[in-house]
Amino acid sequence: MFLRWIVVVVCMALCFGVQQLSAQTPRQTVTLVHQNGTLVLDSIQVGFVNDRGEIHHSYIDSLHVYQLDSVSFAGDIPELQELHGTPVAMNLNRDNNRIILEPHTPEFYAIFSAYHTLYAIDYYRERFGNLLNFKEKEQYRELELYLGDYINCSASQYILNPRARVSPTVIYHEVGHRAFCQLDDTLAIGNVFSMLHNGLMEYFTVTMAGHPVVGEGMLRGPLLRDASKPVQYPRDKYYYEDFLRDLEQSLSDSTDCHEALRKLYTLNKKRASRCTTRILMTHQTGMLITHPLWKLREKAGAGVADSLVVHSMKKMGQVLKSRNTYLKDAAPGGADQPAWFDFFYALLRTDQQLYGGRHEAMIRKAFKSAGYHTKWVRSP
Repeated sequence: MFLRWIVVVVCMALCFGVQQLSAQTPRQTVTLVHQNGTLVLDSIQVGFVNDRGEIHHSYIDSLHVYQLDSVSFAGDIPELQELHGTPVAMNLNRDNNRIILEPHTPEFYAIFSAYHTLYAIDYYRERFGNLLNFKEKEQYRELELYLGDYINCSASQYILNPRARVSPTVIYHEVGHRAFCQLDDTLAIGNVFSMLHNGLMEYFTVTMAGHPVVGEGMLRGPLLRDASKPVQYPRDKYYYEDFLRDLEQSLSDSTDCHEALRKLYTLNKKRASRCTTRILMTHQTGMLITHPLWKLREKAGAGVADSLVVHSMKKMGQVLKSRNTYLKDAAPGGADQPAWFDFFYALLRTDQQLYGGRHEAMIRKAFKSAGYHTKWVRSP
């Protein structure tokens, strides 16, 4: 939960009272959060800044800040992206037991990144418990934050644009990759290349923010993802050629590392010329799952929808074993990966077990409105 405190503005800086780390009371500072669909500055409690002014936590060994200078691609492979930057010295000023942060400075975004990383980790741990271990991979414990205008970050290397009003969904999305790469080892939710996997992951991205748009302050135009935007399955599947078109539209000489962005486009276009089949781009296509779940959340309430989604994910292994009992003859069979109709049935079954089927009509309407043939799936 975000903690509300009184914001005190002194000499054009934001000043918040803190205690020494040896005390049990966490420090107080500020970050950007979503409130009622709007990004606002809000006070938070911070327990990850030590007495030396360093960011450290049981889930974060360090966080280093760089000014983004350039981007390269090892072997001209788009996935082997390398960020290059100039280190930025951190200076968490103190004044009479206070930390002073000016908005949109390197220190501000360092606190922003650490806070929202830990918030997302706690969010996932609360829902999936011992299915997740966020301490096991060292590369994610040493975070790098690059300040610049570029569109492609990762779970260990964040990119935030200090000239934009950056959304924490950028962080939630990357932590989501960490969580779901573990969850798909134990839950039958599809792999990272599937629509279901990505759609469920982005559901948690937007529910953490309480806001349907993913990627504000980083992505542009069509590359932004909006869970509130109506979709139709399968018409709105997003393919490689769609991505190339939208990537080309995002090219601008005003963008930091614009040469790298053009190279990213060129490398992907060369790859597309070698493709003999249509390749699905799963981030955008995942909205075909995220959207009906978001609409369900609006109708049934956050607590009910979140409970249905989490419990349904945990039931997917059992559900898949009984696919022949809930799919009608007209439905497509033989899918190798868990499909939308499997998760749809898991939702109905979970609703029956938790709420006596009270929300079945809502679930069916949300998916039918998104173009799904819900009549293929029998009621539990």
